[in-house]
Amino acid sequence: MLAFSIRIKFMDKKNDKLKEVLIGKDHLQITIRVMLITVLIVAIFTGLGYWIDTIFETKPLGMIIGLLIGFPTTQYVIYKKFKNFPENLK
Repeated sequence: MLAFSIRIKFMDKKNDKLKEVLIGKDHLQITIRVMLITVLIVAIFTGLGYWIDTIFETKPLGMIIGLLIGFPTTQYVIYKKFKNFPENLK
């Protein structure tokens, strides 16, 4: 099992001190999950748009509409999935 962490340093605006955050395996899993959700939903809607394009012979229109529907849908699904994320860490 891969166990590693990344340290990120940033300035805290409230008290002008340098803070260090440890990003570990859990954050990496969340990032990969969000990327997979994004790729899958956008690919599905773009594929449906392409399929509609081949049926009605409107080449780029269906694919563009599929992309325009896919991105907001992705954001909504990610929001619903991680809405209670900070509470789950406790």
